[in-house]
Amino acid sequence: MYKFDRVKTKATYVVTIIASFILMSLTFFSACADNNLSEPKAVEIIPEISLTTLEGKITSTKFLEDSKGEFLLFISPNWGTCVSELRKLALSDAGLADLANIYIIGMNPGYSIDRLKKMSDNGPSWIYATPSDTTTLSKLSGLTRSTKILVGPNNEILGRYRMGEWNLTEWVSILNNT
Repeated sequence: MYKFDRVKTKATYVVTIIASFILMSLTFFSACADNNLSEPKAVEIIPEISLTTLEGKITSTKFLEDSKGEFLLFISPNWGTCVSELRKLALSDAGLADLANIYIIGMNPGYSIDRLKKMSDNGPSWIYATPSDTTTLSKLSGLTRSTKILVGPNNEILGRYRMGEWNLTEWVSILNNT
């Protein structure tokens, strides 16, 4: 009976190794197959937001009035990185203004559009704005200081970028491909 137990143990060992190999192979091939399938991404549409500009109150519905996209730069005037990013945009927009309306949006309550305009040499076509109501900022998830949101011509959100993420060439390329 002792010899039978050893044979049984060896057989169990071999079966375990083969089963493990098959399971690992299936997992590997399944992962490879998933990577080759292109799943359609869910399109996120910008929620209805309300901004106050020099021309008056607008909503995100206005974004649809032309065939351009939108570049929304949310800034906190008291934060050095926000001011720095605004000044970078003032030096060169790399063609961004040709493809998108550029909105400079103050995040802090009580800041005026005039104060935003004094933060840097402004681009000739920039639209300065402040939230028209208290719910506008809360409707945009993940919003922090110096968040950049790239919006396509159909109000689809093409990308969100945090403070410090700055790549004009990429944004122009994304808008060119929409």
